[in-house]
Amino acid sequence: MSSPTKSHCPCGEEPLDKVQGRGVLGAECAGRVVCNVRWWLCRRYPDELEDFVQDVYVKLVAESGLGTFAPPPGSGAEAFRGWLYGVVRNYALCTIRRRKLRAHIALAKTEMLPEPTDGSQAFARRCIVDMVGAAVETVKNRWSAKAEGWHERFDVFLQFVQEKDSDYERARARLGISYENAKKLRHDLKEEICLEVRAQVRDGLLLEPGLDSETIERMIDHEIRALFDEAFPDNCVWDLFFPEPNHESDPETKP
Repeated sequence: MSSPTKSHCPCGEEPLDKVQGRGVLGAECAGRVVCNVRWWLCRRYPDELEDFVQDVYVKLVAESGLGTFAPPPGSGAEAFRGWLYGVVRNYALCTIRRRKLRAHIALAKTEMLPEPTDGSQAFARRCIVDMVGAAVETVKNRWSAKAEGWHERFDVFLQFVQEKDSDYERARARLGISYENAKKLRHDLKEEICLEVRAQVRDGLLLEPGLDSETIERMIDHEIRALFDEAFPDNCVWDLFFPEPNHESDPETKP
C-alpha cells in the first residue's frame, strides 16, 4: 500500500473525494462507510443515516481516529477498509447500547410510573411539570440573551439534561466547542434549571425572619421530597431538583 498523502485516501489507492468522502476519504471508502452504517444502524433507525455518517466522520478526524491506523507491512487498501469497517461497527454497537439504556432510563422515570390514583397525586404531578417548565423557559431566555449562538447551545444541552441525548461528540461538532466545554455546559444548564426550580419552591415557603441559608435549603429539600412523595410514591425521580456534583476536574477521560 502506498503512503497516504493529503491528496489521497488513507487506503492509498484513490484520491480524496471532497463531496462523498468529505475531504477525508476517497469515494470507494466513503461508500463503504455509508453501506456499513445502513447495515448496522438504519434497519433500526431508518431516518438517521446522515447523522450517523456524520458521527463516524467526527470519530475519524478525532485524535483517536485515522492517525491510529497502522497498516501491516505489504498490505493493500483492504487492510484500511477492514479497519474502517471496525470503526463503523464499534460506533454502531455503542450507539445501540446507549439508546437502549437511554430508553430504559426514560421509561423508568415516566411512562412506567403508575397512573395517578387520586386528585391530590395528579395535582402534585401537575405542579412539578409546571415548575420545571417555568424554570426551563427562564433559563432559556437567559442563555439566549447572552450572545449569538447561545440559543442553539441551550437547545442542544437541554436534550442532555432531559436524557434524550448523550453524544458529546455530536454536540461539540455541531457547536464547534471542545469536549470539556460541552461537558461543562451540560452541567451548568442542569444546575441553572435546578436552582430556578428551587427558587420557585422557596418563594412558596412561609419563612420566618432571620433564618440562615442552610436552614432554608433544608426546608426547600423537605418541600421537594414531600411534593414528590405525593406525586410519585415509592419512586425516586426527583434528581432534577437537586444540584449534582461538578465533575469538571475529575480525571475521567472521554469515552
